[in-house]
Amino acid sequence: MATRPDVNTDKYCAVKKLDFLDFPKNRAEFHYGRADTLLKEGKNTTLELERICIELTRACSLKPREVKNFLNLAECFRRACDSSSAIFCLRFALQLHPNSAFVKQQLGELLINRAQELMKLGKHYNKASKYFEEALALDGSRDNIWLLRCVCEIHCKEFDIALQCINRTINLCTDDCIDFYVLRAKIHWAMGNMDIGNKDLRKAMVRSKKVVVSKLETFVFFLLCCVVVMFVCDVVWLASNEMCACFFKRNVLIYHIIIII
Repeated sequence: MATRPDVNTDKYCAVKKLDFLDFPKNRAEFHYGRADTLLKEGKNTTLELERICIELTRACSLKPREVKNFLNLAECFRRACDSSSAIFCLRFALQLHPNSAFVKQQLGELLINRAQELMKLGKHYNKASKYFEEALALDGSRDNIWLLRCVCEIHCKEFDIALQCINRTINLCTDDCIDFYVLRAKIHWAMGNMDIGNKDLRKAMVRSKKVVVSKLETFVFFLLCCVVVMFVCDVVWLASNEMCACFFKRNVLIYHIIIII
């Protein structure tokens, strides 16, 4: 005798699934899971990114204090080249977790990229400076970002702030700061501080001479090493072949000339 399908069991499973999605927390996880799967597939088409954005927006509305929803939404906007929306999402995520190093790093990189985009346009230096200021508030240890903000402030005629930025750049710089001293001298001149600007220019000249001397010493040392290597090779060659005496004498003369120079 054929058995009938257990209709009650099917209804129970369907009702159970509906009950699971009735809770906002569970529905948020459901939408987040679908979006996360699409993100991991790496499809950056407009249609796929729009689907991911919709799923994550629903998840954020159901669980507005879940950081991972806003991080993935920011990543979705970043792939869609919508840096302003990505920055907004990361700012909100940072409000939820102020001490998250990962969120700070992600937000800082987006702020710097956005500011550099504005600088490449040759305008909006004021907005770019604000982005750099926010990025430096998250991580103020990068001398190149202080330098970029200094350039923005110069274009905005804010020489006092530009002077503070170039000072921080020089303090953080580990290499030769010749160009930075020249830039600071120009800022002082623009502010009317001619004597202070001239002092910075002299510092740049002194550092430039030290760099030239150091490079010259390195070159001379390299040249002497080459001479020693060539001399040893000729000695070995002469020991194995007495017919090369003339060649050896000629090279000895060259060595003496190089050493005298």
